[in-house]
Amino acid sequence: MNTPAVSPSSIILAALTLATSTSLLMAGPINPPAGPVGSTLKTLGEIEPRIAVNSTNTPGDAESMFRITQSGSYYLTGNINGVNGKDGIEIIADDVTIDLNGFVMSGIAGSHSGIRISSGEIVSIRNGSVRNWGVDGIDASSAGGVRITDVNVAWNEINGIHTASNAIISRCTARFNGGRGINVLEGCIISGCATVANRSGGIMTQDACTITECSAAFSTGYGIQVEDGCTITNCTSENNTSDGIRANNYNTITGNSLQSNGDDGIQVYMGCRVTHNTCGNNGPSAAGAGVYAANSANRIEENHLTNNSYGVLVGGTDNFIVKNTARGNSTLNFSAPAGNEMAPVITNPGSNGFATMTQWSNVAY
Repeated sequence: MNTPAVSPSSIILAALTLATSTSLLMAGPINPPAGPVGSTLKTLGEIEPRIAVNSTNTPGDAESMFRITQSGSYYLTGNINGVNGKDGIEIIADDVTIDLNGFVMSGIAGSHSGIRISSGEIVSIRNGSVRNWGVDGIDASSAGGVRITDVNVAWNEINGIHTASNAIISRCTARFNGGRGINVLEGCIISGCATVANRSGGIMTQDACTITECSAAFSTGYGIQVEDGCTITNCTSENNTSDGIRANNYNTITGNSLQSNGDDGIQVYMGCRVTHNTCGNNGPSAAGAGVYAANSANRIEENHLTNNSYGVLVGGTDNFIVKNTARGNSTLNFSAPAGNEMAPVITNPGSNGFATMTQWSNVAY
C-alpha cells in the first residue's frame, strides 16, 4: 500500500494548531465575573501602620511646631528645623512612641525644647538626634515612665535629657549641653550612655536609680552625681572639674574607673559600699582623694588607688576600710582618724614580707 507523502509545512501547521488549542483550554474565562473589581494592593496604613509627624496629622499651636494629642506610634519623615518661641514636638497623650527615624531635630536661638512632654505617661523616643534647642533637648520632666533609646542630644541650652521618675535611658549620648547631659528623678535606669563636656555635669539622678556601663567626661562639675539608694557599676568618669562620682547615702559603687578628675575620684557621705574601683590621678592640685568618705558607716574595700592627692581619705567615724591597695598618692596613701575600723596598712610587703599580711590588710607600696 502506498503511504501519501506528508510535507514539512503540514507538520508545522498541525503543531501550531495543537498548541493554540491547548492554550485556549488552559486559559480562564474571557469575560470578568460580575460585580465591582476590587483592588489587590495594600493601603498606606497596611504598609506603614504608624502616623507621620506633619502639619496634617499633628498640627502645632502657638507653643509647638507639632503636637501629639492621641496615643499611637509616630515617626518622622524628614529633618525638623526649629523656630523661635516654640517646641519642636509637644506630647500631651499617654502611650506614645516616636521614632525619629534617623533624622535630626535642629533648634535655633530662642526656640524652646526639641521634644517636650507636657502631660503624658509611658512615652518612648528613639533613633535620632536632637540638637541646638533653646531649652532642653528632650524635656520629660513632667512625665513618668519615659523610655529614651539611641538618641543623640547636643548643644542644647540647658539639659540634654531631662526626665521625671521611672525613666529608662539607654545607648544615648549627651554632649556640649549648657546644663547637665542627663538629669533624672528617682527610680530611673541609665545604661550604655556617654556624656561629654556638659557645662553643669554629666549624669545626675535622685534616689533609687541604677547607672551602668556609662561614661562621663570633660564636664564642668561632677561626672556622675546621685542621691540615696542608687547603684553605679562599670562606669568611667574622667577629666571632670569636680568629683568623678559624688554619692550621698546608702549607695553601691562598684567596678568603676575614675581618672583625672579635679577633686575626688569617688566621694560618698554615709552608709555606702565602695568596692573594686580604680581611682587614679584625681585631685592633683587639691585635697582630692581616690575615695573620700565624708561621714560614717561606709564600707571601702578592694579599691586600687594611685597618684591621687590622697588614696583613701576619711572625714567621719565608723567606716570599714579593708583590702585596698594604694601607691604614689602625693599627700598620704591612707588617712583616717580614730574611731574608724581600718585594717592595718602594710607598707611595701615585698620588703617586710607578705607573711605579715592578713586577708583584711590594706597595702601601700
